[in-house]
Amino acid sequence: MSKSFTDWLYDISVDGLFYLAHMTGFTYREINVIVFCIIIPLVILILIAVAIKQYITINRLKHIIYEKI
Repeated sequence: MSKSFTDWLYDISVDGLFYLAHMTGFTYREINVIVFCIIIPLVILILIAVAIKQYITINRLKHIIYEKI
């Protein structure tokens, strides 16, 4: 029976974490914590900040355009 896409993706992710652990000298668990508890939440916060900034910019531009009409 072949692996499902989810199993394949999980295996690739685990292999990547083991590779990072080997390359950096950290353990698998330390890399796991760094990635999933530090890096991913920071990326999410940055993306939220960018989305809010874009929302504000778009609304400001709409306001300027509608004033000229």
